[in-house]
Amino acid sequence: MLRTLCTMVRWIGKGLNTFRLMVTNLFFLIIFIGLIGFISYSLPKQEAPLSKKAPLYVNLDGQLVEKPRVPNPMQNLFQDLLNQKETTEIPLYALVKTIRQAKDDENITGLILNVQHLHPSSLAQISYLGKALKEFKQSKKPIYAYADSYSQAQYYLASFADTIMLSPEGTIALTGFSGYRMYYKDLLDKLEITPHIFRVGTYKSYVEPYIRNDMSPQVKASTLLWMNQLWQNYLHQISQNRHIDVASLTPNEDQLLQQLQQSHGSFAQLYQKANLVDKLASRTEATQILIHQFGEHKHSFNAIDYTTYQDQQAQNEIQDKKQQQNKIAVIVADGEIIDGESQVNMVGGDTIAEQLRKARFDPQIKAVILRVNSPGGSAFASEVIRDELVAVKNAGKPVVASMSGMAASGGYWISVSADKIIAQPNSITGSIGIFGMFASIDKLLGKIGVHTDGVATTPYAGVSITRPLSPKLSQMIQLSVEHGYAKFISLVSQFREMSLTDADKIAQGQVWTGLDAKNNGLVDELGDFDSAIASAKKLAGLKTATLDWMNEPLSPLQNLLVNINNKVRLEAILPLPAFLSSFISTDMQKTLTEIDALNDPNGQYSLCLNCLRIQ
Repeated sequence: MLRTLCTMVRWIGKGLNTFRLMVTNLFFLIIFIGLIGFISYSLPKQEAPLSKKAPLYVNLDGQLVEKPRVPNPMQNLFQDLLNQKETTEIPLYALVKTIRQAKDDENITGLILNVQHLHPSSLAQISYLGKALKEFKQSKKPIYAYADSYSQAQYYLASFADTIMLSPEGTIALTGFSGYRMYYKDLLDKLEITPHIFRVGTYKSYVEPYIRNDMSPQVKASTLLWMNQLWQNYLHQISQNRHIDVASLTPNEDQLLQQLQQSHGSFAQLYQKANLVDKLASRTEATQILIHQFGEHKHSFNAIDYTTYQDQQAQNEIQDKKQQQNKIAVIVADGEIIDGESQVNMVGGDTIAEQLRKARFDPQIKAVILRVNSPGGSAFASEVIRDELVAVKNAGKPVVASMSGMAASGGYWISVSADKIIAQPNSITGSIGIFGMFASIDKLLGKIGVHTDGVATTPYAGVSITRPLSPKLSQMIQLSVEHGYAKFISLVSQFREMSLTDADKIAQGQVWTGLDAKNNGLVDELGDFDSAIASAKKLAGLKTATLDWMNEPLSPLQNLLVNINNKVRLEAILPLPAFLSSFISTDMQKTLTEIDALNDPNGQYSLCLNCLRIQ
């Protein structure tokens, strides 16, 4: 959406947000005292320590994240009132660490992987988790995976298991990757809305929906290039994991039809014949298979939940961490980059800069890992982060940029000055370009009889979406955007040690996979988060170090609210009336969130929308 086109909608949204906070606070105050009285009755039973052998049960019901956000009790209360289920966040590194600990634990006899409700995740994240599963296999302990049906990402993870089980009526979505968007040029023409687009970069595609009715040939070719690479990487990994030929994973329509006929219309049987799954089993049958393998407990299979096991292991590490003097700060930039403080699923430039500043002045922190999983966003906020990163380097503390699923546009901007940049082959990066945009609706208003007139002391006063943009002011904005692009490629040239000409050739908004970025000199090394830790230790001259996941400090009141929220769920509260719930929880909230992300003070953005739309 064009940010300026939605100014009035934003004001409506702010009003709704104010109303939401008032309602939330009112309900919270009413029930707060009552909650205190019920805490002792609502405390979860403490699990007994693992005293016998059992498999680790990893139920991935939620979203893999680089680092969980700080719980917001007010927001959780409001979601309860609206009957909205909060998405569970599964910290990727903590999960990998737990699986690695279980590998060497004699009491852990295997691993059960339930991916039924795993939310879409990047190939880079799943590959890192798959690496831990491969290591677990070295212990000769079996790994079982189960789902009624598998999405593309779910099956990618399940393929690392020894035994894959699928419902007899289930499917596997091996459909390939795609990225489609809607285009609005004809709509804007009919409404007589004039979009003003300012960009540098042949492949900077964010603005295309407002000036075209289709994707440009250049962007199609560029997008298909990196998308095909990711798809081939996907197929190659499954081929390795399942010991089958890559060609058998991508039958053409005639071949697939013939295979389905031979399986009497059953996709599940087709997948079993193709060695994509090992056993066809309903939920009941799968439970019996696991009982036979691992034993029975309370009419189900014997197992210890990974979160319980994780907590037990964490207690053993607390004292060791207190004694450790050498720390590596891990600062996570996960989400679109915005100016100001971080918000849910958005990276605030001020927030990340403050964390970098704390790491700079903490004598126990010897190095910093900037973990990036971002499509970019505000160019100004990206520079705020990068500037503080340089200050950390100047203080003598090495900085390693570690790319997760994506570190594109502004995500690359904040990474470029690091001492070392490490990307996974499936990371999406590059997209080095700048754009700015807004719209004029004077013609639309004129059609309905609304006109704007008045006086101003200068040609620059009173610029508004209700008035046409002068050609000279348009030229000034374009020059400013070009200046932003020149700044970006000059950073690439300086810190990647290449000429401006070479930097411009691999810029222009082009998106690269981690592999191509390495070949083009945009990253130093192909590796995962483990590689970043090893590199940070080496650069800082450390043999051992603990990780310090930098968090925003909580006030005493916030700590109290978080503790209450963790111990007491509000399922007993009557939800708001259905009509009010549906009104407030419409797609308007999502739209308003996207608009709020476009808050750069200069109206300039380094954002890769295509990076977010791969499916």
